[in-house]
Amino acid sequence: MRVSEPRTAILPPPSWSGGAVSWGSHEPPRLAHTENLLLTFGFHCNLACTFCLVEDGLDRLQGITPETFRSWLGRPELFRGVSRIILSGGEATLEPALFDYIAIARQVPGVEHVRIQTNGTRLADRDYLQRLIDAGVDEFFVSVHGWDEPSTARITQRQGAFGAIVRGMEAVKASAAGLYTNTCICADNHRHLADIVALILPLRPELLSFWTLHLRVDRPDTRLAMARVGEVQPHLLRALDACDAAAVPSLVKWFPRCLLGAHAAKHDDSQPTTLVEPAFWPAVPRYSCLWRTACEYGKQGCNGLQHPYVEAFGWEQDVVRPIAPARAEVPHGEQVLPMDGAAQARWSEVLASLGLADLLERHGWALGGAGRRGRGLEQAVVALDGGAGATLTFEPARPGPALVTTASFSVSHGPTPALASEAFAVLLGALRRQLAERDPGGLRLPWAVA
Repeated sequence: MRVSEPRTAILPPPSWSGGAVSWGSHEPPRLAHTENLLLTFGFHCNLACTFCLVEDGLDRLQGITPETFRSWLGRPELFRGVSRIILSGGEATLEPALFDYIAIARQVPGVEHVRIQTNGTRLADRDYLQRLIDAGVDEFFVSVHGWDEPSTARITQRQGAFGAIVRGMEAVKASAAGLYTNTCICADNHRHLADIVALILPLRPELLSFWTLHLRVDRPDTRLAMARVGEVQPHLLRALDACDAAAVPSLVKWFPRCLLGAHAAKHDDSQPTTLVEPAFWPAVPRYSCLWRTACEYGKQGCNGLQHPYVEAFGWEQDVVRPIAPARAEVPHGEQVLPMDGAAQARWSEVLASLGLADLLERHGWALGGAGRRGRGLEQAVVALDGGAGATLTFEPARPGPALVTTASFSVSHGPTPALASEAFAVLLGALRRQLAERDPGGLRLPWAVA
């Protein structure tokens, strides 16, 4: 390149989401499909859904500009393994530069599919739809949250939205592109999931997806948008049965796998790698399950319940149950470090103030050894009948759900076959109550500086 020639700036990408994000023992990782890359822009919308995931970013966030996206073509390592680029917002079809994004996406080596996430209202314009297809879009992922005009108007807060969405889906079905649908399960529609399926099935979509409401903005659910999983379950199962009867594939996200019964294989909590402004992430809810370390799927893709749900309805431990016992595994790269005599003595004083030894004995258990693992203390507990033991991890009190958060500690439990037993469940309940009641505050791990 001659000095006089202009250089094309390669703009820095935002942080990539997805991947293995390591949370505490009650906070499972978020998984990512590395072949899918979701690009966000155009934070505007012509609807006003009552549970909008990006409501706080509408008319505020800019998203990834075409110039930034184009500059990344000079960094092919950013797209290694990507075969599908998903264009999303806001409502992507309102973005004036949408065709620029499509053209750039089609220049990424290895990309086989370009998908638009949309409410579908603009796709009824078949000339516009054909222009999108001619530009390179081959998949449309359409949100369908209502089953008729009144329900759709109530959820989207726009009269006439239902007809526009249906006409948009019909137009996609009549085209060469693939139709995919998504329904957000919420308080307003969970009893009518089978009705939504009945609306969509005649169009024979490639896939019907059901996503539990992901409460990112309205916390603590002042709009009462969340539905309890036990109440959702029968309606969701009927909807999935209807999909199977019509031989149309279906998929479920952010709903406990253990409640899907024969449809458990349809569960998939993974998400695409997402490029979005950093301001989006702090409000994204974490997920947990009281049985995560007891269940085979706790570390293999089932996120459990989002923290706003736990805050509103509790752990649902009598509804959500392990499908199969988890295997006890020591995390890679971690080891339990022994404590010296002085540290052991300080920890014994803490345990005495909590009355842990007496509580365990009343339930047929006893204290075992203790040691340091990472920033926490791992306390073994031993079954007096010779059965499987277990571990309790004590960390300094932190925000977010745990087995129990006391005035001094956040306490969680480690993986063990005992976790699937009713007896251990009773012990966990007693532990939660007593530790919270007996902790006066000011207790510390034995190596913490006062």
